[in-house]
Amino acid sequence: KKELLIFKDYINKNTINKKIYLFKSSIKVFIFLIFKKNKSLQLYIDYYKFNKIIIKN
Repeated sequence: KKELLIFKDYINKNTINKKIYLFKSSIKVFIFLIFKKNKSLQLYIDYYKFNKIIIKN
């Protein structure tokens, strides 16, 4: 529950600051919150599915 609140706070702050833009997509990615050694949280996004559909030049 604590991680979910932290995640929601992170999303809210960064959408207000326009660092994150919300949009709807059929692509779903996994988002992980990982505790670092100093007990802070790091946000990680797994772009594997997204990268599979990108056309490479």
